[in-house]
Formats: sequence, C-alpha cells, structure tokens
Amino acid sequence: ICKGRHCGITADDLECVGPTADAEMRAFVANALRIGRIRVPAQWLHARCDEGRAAETEMHGPAGVNNEGNRCFANAILQGWAACHDYCNLTGDGAVGTAMRDAVRTIATGGAQPASSGALLAAMATMYPTYTGYSQHDAHAFSTRVQAAVKNESRAAGQEREVLIQTRTTCRYCHTTSIQHNVSDGIDVDIAGTLQEALDGNEKVVTYTCMERRNPTAGCFFQREADQTLKVTSAGNVLEIRVMRYTVGPDGAGRKKTDRMTYPLTGLTVGGRAYELRAVAVHHGDCISQGHYTTYAKRENGWYHANDRDVSPVEEATVLGAPTIPPCS
Repeated sequence: ICKGRHCGITADDLECVGPTADAEMRAFVANALRIGRIRVPAQWLHARCDEGRAAETEMHGPAGVNNEGNRCFANAILQGWAACHDYCNLTGDGAVGTAMRDAVRTIATGGAQPASSGALLAAMATMYPTYTGYSQHDAHAFSTRVQAAVKNESRAAGQEREVLIQTRTTCRYCHTTSIQHNVSDGIDVDIAGTLQEALDGNEKVVTYTCMERRNPTAGCFFQREADQTLKVTSAGNVLEIRVMRYTVGPDGAGRKKTDRMTYPLTGLTVGGRAYELRAVAVHHGDCISQGHYTTYAKRENGWYHANDRDVSPVEEATVLGAPTIPPCS
C-alpha cells in the first residue's frame, strides 16, 4: 500500500499486508511497480498514488456525498462503485468519465471532505435533459446510462464489468429453439427466496415472433408463446445485480414488491466466478414516484450506511436485512 507523498514508489513507501513483510519483498514490489513489469493484485492497491499526491488508506468509512436536492439516487450508485474498487475501469477521458472518477475517488479516499454528484449530473444532463434540476430519478436507470456514456467516451472503459448473457427461447408452437448472446452492464433478476435462486431460475413465458418458416402454411412466423431462459455465461471482476421490485398492476399503476429475498456476504457463484458482497443500494418507500436511496458499503474495517452526507458504521446483520428496513424520512 503506497504511503508516500509522490508517485516515485520506493521500498519505504510500501507496507506489506501479508505473511511476507520483510524488506526484500518490499524492495521487490517497489521495483516491480516502478518499472511496470508486473500487475499487482487489486487488494494491494486500495490506496494509490495519483496525479502527484497519495490517496489515504481506507482506515475509515467512505466519504459522504452532498445531496444538493433529490440526488440520493446518484449518491447511492456512486457509493456502491467506490466500495468495489473498480472506478478506474469505469472511467474515460470525457466529461462524464472525469466527473464520475473524481466523485468516486473522493468517496473511496474517505475522510471529512464530502463528495458531490453535481458535476456528474451536469455532464449527464447534456445527453439526458431530465437530469437537469432537482427531480428524483431511478437509480437503476442512472447507473446504466452513466456506464453507457462512459463507454461511448472510451470504448475500452468498463470492460471489467461486462456480463455475457445467453437467451434461449423455445417456441411452444413448433418447438424451435433460438439462442442469442448479449453483452450487458449487469444482471436484472426477479425476486426469489434467495439471490442464487433468482439467478439460477431466470425462466419466463414470453410473446415471441418465431422466425421458423419450415412450415409456412402453419404461420409459425407470427407471434407465439415461448419459454425463455436467461443464463449468465461469463461475468467480470465487478458484478452489478438489479432486483426488479416493481410491477405494473391492471390499473396501470406501478407497485413495489416487498417480498423477502436473502443474499450472501460471500460465495455467490455467477458465470463460473465467485463474488463477495461489497455494496447494497436500497430504495426506501412504497411507490415508484417517490422515496429515498441509501447504500450499505463495505470497507476493510467493516460495513457503513451511507445516507447522502451522513455515513455511520453498521453491523453485518443490518446489511443482510436491508431489503426489509423501514422507509427513511
């Protein structure tokens, strides 16, 4: 972990955090970093030198984020990204990437200096005018739009978060199966008893335009009912999962599902990889048009509840019960 005041890393700038805390190992790592001959494990770089100054180590909780008027949806997403130590892989050189990078790095550094989502929202407003002003928005949509904007600015950005999803659709009329592969920035799942069940049981009945024409007189190329299964075949270092808690009733009004779904702290398997929980963004409230967003974020010394600018330590049990906590005022 770099502790120096400049980016010229030496052995004295390193603090080994494993069984190899000897001077020889520190010298080896310092030289390897200096000449760029190895890629250091991500857990060694929680604090990093950047732009001529050293970032502070994460001995405290994340920095809070100013809520300059109904911006909790953006603050919650930024807190989650900071907890994943993946902000460098999301950034580009454009206005959105720069604003996002600055906000997330401030959050990740921690300390008394609050971050701000204002610059990021201003940059996003040039593409999505609805982000102008102080209206509440959906955190899921905001996350997806920011990642798409950053990727447009720099095609290489965000690849560490890409998810490859296989969609298998079987027509109930002619039993023909179609398989498609799509790249996404995350996974959308319906509520189940556990998160693993939601990921494994992503099956539904859809209205499908079957393109099978081997029997044109049967009209199979019209819309038919089909069984559809979604499966994640590969995923990146950081995995964003969105739980779809909203449904539209017969009257056209949106409603929030309050069913309980549990999720693990470690050992979640997706696309052949195991993940640990780093952050949980929570919507407080009963309806779509209003409410409040906060985030539970993990640091090396524990979990924190980030409610805009207010950040306080919490127990793991509170994090695991997040979907059922009462609305915030």
